[in-house]
Amino acid sequence: MGDFNIIRSDAERVGGRPRARLAMDEFNECINSCGLDDWNLEGKQLSWCNGQQGLARSWAKLDRLLVNNSFSLKFGSAVARWIQHDDFLKMVEESWTVDMLGESGLNILAGKLKRLKATLQVWNKEVFGRVDGKIRELEKRIEVLEDGLQNGFLEKVEAELLYDKAELERWVQREDIRLAQQAKEKWLFEGE
Repeated sequence: MGDFNIIRSDAERVGGRPRARLAMDEFNECINSCGLDDWNLEGKQLSWCNGQQGLARSWAKLDRLLVNNSFSLKFGSAVARWIQHDDFLKMVEESWTVDMLGESGLNILAGKLKRLKATLQVWNKEVFGRVDGKIRELEKRIEVLEDGLQNGFLEKVEAELLYDKAELERWVQREDIRLAQQAKEKWLFEGE
């Protein structure tokens, strides 16, 4: 999963100059020879923009998730969503940009994926493993702030309240995602 910096066909771009056919052919050949599928992504498909204005602006689908046949068979109805957590992309980038010393070609890719998997497992436990506690903490803070506002209006207290309510909403969404994923995994496991 990530930014592959190449499109598979001209249908995956809008605007700009045509891409080199040879580069697209090589990318498609690599995907096919490795027996990978380009998994469906939910949300915006054109994930990169060159930042230009007007007719000079171009968009392309550079982000994708490649999976093998075993994954496709096991999770055939799953849909990939790009994670909304503020720190997710930074964490992935930090893991991905560390060089793989002494490796080359697909060994680099395999090594980076293995390292990223371990990083994601630790990150998931640290960030999402404490969701219930964070939600309870925010609910208590909100209750205290609301009580404070009922006793007298202070702009600073209202600002804290609004911030904490938005933060609570983010944590509740994370918990909803986690619970939905757990339910899907349980359903898939029981269906085997």
